[in-house]
Amino acid sequence: MEGVTFQLDLQEMSEIADERYSMWICSHVLEHIPDDRKALRELYRILKPDGIGLLLVPIDLNMEETDEENGCSEEENWRRFGQGDHVRRYAKHDFMNRIREAGFSLECLGKEYFGGMLFRDNGLTDTSTLYVVKKIKDKSNERK
Repeated sequence: MEGVTFQLDLQEMSEIADERYSMWICSHVLEHIPDDRKALRELYRILKPDGIGLLLVPIDLNMEETDEENGCSEEENWRRFGQGDHVRRYAKHDFMNRIREAGFSLECLGKEYFGGMLFRDNGLTDTSTLYVVKKIKDKSNERK
């Protein structure tokens, strides 16, 4: 994309110093990346202590395990992952585990947090969830 600050690979962001950002948003990117675990570690690395990140990915609540494979045909990607350039479809608990494995604490904020009126007014489904990650050592504040 033209006119952006960085054109880089989320799996290897050596152009960005450690603990550079106090906040970032990663919205519908990880499902495109071959090694999302590596990308999550990089996002952790560039986040300042006590920083916050927002993660959004497509999640299939009916799946027990994430389905992923690099190198599929576009047709197979559509069939398995719901879009021609996706390489995975996440299961909720697996996605949450990948976030924690990268070192983040995690809060899952949904309808009970934001309220039904906000969800209705913004056309969100009842199961929509905002995954808020923090770079802190004490994980006792996690909300599941």
